[in-house]
Amino acid sequence: MLIINADDWGCSVAETDAALRCYKGGRITSVSAMVFMEDSERAAELAKENELDVGLHLNFTDKFTA
Repeated sequence: MLIINADDWGCSVAETDAALRCYKGGRITSVSAMVFMEDSERAAELAKENELDVGLHLNFTDKFTA
């Protein structure tokens, strides 16, 4: 099994939407979610709705935006 993961899920609307398009198109198999960011809450709901596998993106450098 090959796992292809997209990073920065929830960082912004644009990044979340791009990753979701890739997932729906079969180009990725999972995402790494950033918490306390601009689109974190919506991204969490989208992940649930789409049964998307989600891991945690540890963020030590970017300021929280939410």
